[in-house]
Amino acid sequence: MIRSKLRMARRLLGLLIAALLATPASAAEVAIGLKTEPSSIDPHFAILGANQQISEQIFDTLVGRDETLRPKPALAISWRLVDETNWEFKLREGVVFHDGTHFTAEDAAFSIARAPAVPNSPASYAPYVSHIAEAAAVDPATLRIRTKGPYPTLPLDLSEIYIVSKHAAEHATTDDFNTGKAAIGTGAYRFVEWQPGQRIVLARNEAYWGPKPAIERPVFRVLPSDPARVAALLAGDVSLIESVPPADLAQLRKNPAVALWSAPSTRLIYLHMDTARAETPFATDKAGKTLAQVIASKPTAKYDEVWGKGFLAPEKFVEMLYGNLKK
Repeated sequence: MIRSKLRMARRLLGLLIAALLATPASAAEVAIGLKTEPSSIDPHFAILGANQQISEQIFDTLVGRDETLRPKPALAISWRLVDETNWEFKLREGVVFHDGTHFTAEDAAFSIARAPAVPNSPASYAPYVSHIAEAAAVDPATLRIRTKGPYPTLPLDLSEIYIVSKHAAEHATTDDFNTGKAAIGTGAYRFVEWQPGQRIVLARNEAYWGPKPAIERPVFRVLPSDPARVAALLAGDVSLIESVPPADLAQLRKNPAVALWSAPSTRLIYLHMDTARAETPFATDKAGKTLAQVIASKPTAKYDEVWGKGFLAPEKFVEMLYGNLKK
């Protein structure tokens, strides 16, 4: 039961979560506490973690990622390099959007073109498609992409681009996504409602092409306050929370009614020495070496005390990145 629930939590949330064990592994409605509310339901509006964790539930990508970040089939079942600059993607057939229309290569090509062009984006998806010269549908199940030059990591970049319905989104605005009018994806969940500052409600997509999620109706409650989010979990008002406060980890680990789940990420937290000014104490080699010695004296103990769990880079960090030949 717990394993099933935590697998669902990994899909719905981030890298450090807490779950109330009394929650059934399969439930009609499960409340989930979010620290950060998305700025939009539009999956191309901004590359922000809070946005992406909701987009991932409603929309799919052509290429997925496994637990080691290697590419795997999603809406595209295979891909091949035709020549130095041309790629061919074979798409999954029989997939339908939440409105019942069929997913085709036209939707994929449209989504790739739309991703960098959303007005007023504070963090554009343009970097992920900047190497693409053209994306075109050869037939409903075949997408041809021409790059501006040799670009071997194209499949990895496409794992970041959510596919929207051309029919629903071609003339839609970001506000149309926020109201649900254009929030039509092929994902495991359908959009139900978003009450900004309060909650986001989704419903299980019974026609989903992949494994059926255990939770029928996830309700994401916006709880930016760390104490309030933990209190809501312990009171049973929510069954899962993300961004578990490091200060509460010790007590939560002792609570038999709570399960914690965490995993390493590719996020790198670092100290940057102030070397930009003409006069700075960090301009000398001695200052840098002294700081390094202080950090190295008790590295993991201090890190665990502050953040809960982690390790020093580059000890394991490089091994986790895509392209690493050791895996």
